[in-house]
Amino acid sequence: MPDDFESVLGKQGRVSVAIPAAGAGQIILLLNGGSEAFTAYCLGGEELAMNAPAVVVEQTGPRTVFVTGC
Repeated sequence: MPDDFESVLGKQGRVSVAIPAAGAGQIILLLNGGSEAFTAYCLGGEELAMNAPAVVVEQTGPRTVFVTGC
């Protein structure tokens, strides 16, 4: 990732597509002056409902993250 982009680790966002225990959903993060969507997976079998707050704990790709609830 280029140096002029913010790191997403530790950022809090909102779930825009519910994240099931064994699958992917989506979160929206405020970055670089705008909103950006990321594919998101929960750690440890957790589930997060739409509009739930979530914190990024790991980034595994340019638009893929692992999150946990707040």
